[in-house]
Amino acid sequence: MKQSKVIGLIVVLMSFFCFNQSLAGDTYYKNLSFTVKNPETAKGRVYLTPHNSSDTTYCRISKDPKIAKVEGNLSNFGEGFKVDMFVIPSEGYVLDCLTTPNAFVNGNYRSECIGNTQGYPISSTILTIDQDTTTNCTKSRPNKDSYMQPVSTQELYAIFVPAKKMTVRNISAGSVANTIKNSKYGESTNDLVLTGPLNENDIKYLNRLSQEKGLIRLDLSGATFKVVPDSAFYNSGLYELKLPSNIEAIGNYAFANSMGLKPVNLPSGIVKGKNTISGCSLMNLLGIKEESTSTNDDDDDDWLRWLFLL
Repeated sequence: MKQSKVIGLIVVLMSFFCFNQSLAGDTYYKNLSFTVKNPETAKGRVYLTPHNSSDTTYCRISKDPKIAKVEGNLSNFGEGFKVDMFVIPSEGYVLDCLTTPNAFVNGNYRSECIGNTQGYPISSTILTIDQDTTTNCTKSRPNKDSYMQPVSTQELYAIFVPAKKMTVRNISAGSVANTIKNSKYGESTNDLVLTGPLNENDIKYLNRLSQEKGLIRLDLSGATFKVVPDSAFYNSGLYELKLPSNIEAIGNYAFANSMGLKPVNLPSGIVKGKNTISGCSLMNLLGIKEESTSTNDDDDDDWLRWLFLL
C-alpha cells in the first residue's frame, strides 16, 4: 500500500511522534497508549485504530467522540508501532493541526503545532507513534485477556478551524488549474464547489490538490462529465467527494488508496471498473464493499455511522 498521502504534514516535535519511516527487523510487541482529544466535536473529530488489524483484539479503542484513543499491545512488523488516524471534519471545518496539552491549555496551540507546517490542513493518515524496539518490547504476544500496562502514554489535541471554501460556476473544460491559481485562496482552497464541464486533466489536477495542498471537500455535483477516469482520485486526501448524478462509469482504481474518503453516492446501474475502492480504509471500517455502496447492518457499527456523520 502506498505511504501516507499527507505529504510533509507532521514534523517531529517530540521524539515519540513521527510519520511512516521504515525500520528493518523482526516483529516486536509493545504496550502503548496514544490519545488525541477532540475538544470541539461540533467542528470535527479524529478517530484512531491500530494500523495492523491483528492488533485490534489486543487493544482498547475509544468510542467516545471527545477522545480518540488506542491503548494496548501493538506490533511493529519491522516498521515501527503505528495507528491509523481518521479525520472527520464537520461541514465548514478542517483539521489545522495536532498540538500538545501544554500548548492547548495555554491557548497558544501553534507554539507546539504538530503538522500543517506548510499551511495545509491534515487529512486521514498513518502515524508512527513509537519506533523504539530496543526497550520494553517482547517478541511474543501476551494473553489478550490480561491487562497490559502501557510503557508509554502520549496525548495530543486536535484543532479544527474554518475551511477556506470557494465556489466556481460555469467553468470551462481545461481551465480549472488557472482558475484556482488565480482565485482568492489559490491552491490553498480546501473546500471547493465547481460547476461546468471538466476534462481528465482537470480531474487529475483536483486530485493533486487533495494530495499535496489540503483539498478536503470537493463538490462536483454540478459539473459536467460522464466518466470518472482510471485512478482519477487514487491516493486522494479527500474526506468528501460529490459527483454528478448522471455519471455513467467509474474507472479502475478510481478512488483506491483514499484512506479517509467517506462513501461516495453513486447512481444505480453505473458501470464500475476494478478495485475502485481498494485500500479505502474508512470505507472498509464502515463495512463498505467493492460491489456495494451501503454499510453492513452489524449493530456494533451503529456508533461508527454516527461518529462519522454519514
